[in-house]
Amino acid sequence: MTLQDSLDKEDETFDVKPTKSQVRAREQLDEAIAAYRKQKPRNNHVLFTIALRVTPDLAQLLIELGNPNERHLRVAYVARLAERFKGGKFTATHDPIVLDQRGHRANAQHRLHAIVQANVTVWQPFAADVSDEEIANLDIGKSRSLGDRMALNGDVEKQKAGRLTSVANAMYQGGLLKPRTSEETMWEFVLKHQNLLLDLEEYFNHHKRGIGRGAIMGLFARIAINEPDMMGKLKRAAGILDTGLPDHVEAGDKTIIRLRDLLTGPNMPKTGGTSNIIIYRYASRALRAYLDRQSLSKIRMASDNYFPLPEDDGVTVFPLLKAKAKANGEAS
Repeated sequence: MTLQDSLDKEDETFDVKPTKSQVRAREQLDEAIAAYRKQKPRNNHVLFTIALRVTPDLAQLLIELGNPNERHLRVAYVARLAERFKGGKFTATHDPIVLDQRGHRANAQHRLHAIVQANVTVWQPFAADVSDEEIANLDIGKSRSLGDRMALNGDVEKQKAGRLTSVANAMYQGGLLKPRTSEETMWEFVLKHQNLLLDLEEYFNHHKRGIGRGAIMGLFARIAINEPDMMGKLKRAAGILDTGLPDHVEAGDKTIIRLRDLLTGPNMPKTGGTSNIIIYRYASRALRAYLDRQSLSKIRMASDNYFPLPEDDGVTVFPLLKAKAKANGEAS
């Protein structure tokens, strides 16, 4: 039985007659499978692919042909892919849409859902009649990080790429401070501010151990980008956090000293996402006061986002942070 016969048999159970576009999508898929079988070399030792023009209707059909045991669909990731498709930023790679020998789709569900959501037509590599042995080897290579891809693309030197993305990730706190940004936004952001981010990463690579390095580094980077004229005061505050009491005390230094005592104290959680949230909130409140030449007798958690990034787009993040802390039994 051909794939078309199988689909026609399934249609007999439907009360609704397929639309012309759905019928055309099925014809297109059957034509692609026939072309694949005709072009596939004999005794080839690599997975052979052809180009397939994937319309939203064809994407929907391929979704319906999915393996019943495929992994959980990540809706947020589909939304990000759809935005890339709409902006023309998603280009076809070597990774094909695969149908197994039973006519089931074995992969690519996120791409296909994004094509439907974006309502666009794109070209994708395609393979059919793929054996179970070949499917077992899909996606077994180590995935590339954003830094890996930036270095491979030639935008950033290899030894700098990982350092840059570590600071950028700290600034977004792994998605805790705002909905996780798109890869394109992060890429553009890192390239725009790479000199500043590299300077901060080099400094924090040798300092600030034991007091939430990621949260503090990300916060300092946010401040430096928002208020570059405050770099001198930031460096002084960083030095106090690193070593404690300075050689001579200036106005506002005691606020940073109190912050350091708090962050290194026994009651401060040291690990986990909640720890970074709490550290960020305490430190952002203290640093805002320090930069504004205010003195705080007691360090409290911030109730507002004092140092938003341009990419935050006005997202109100602290109610989310307070809710997360409350759910974990932390005082707000």
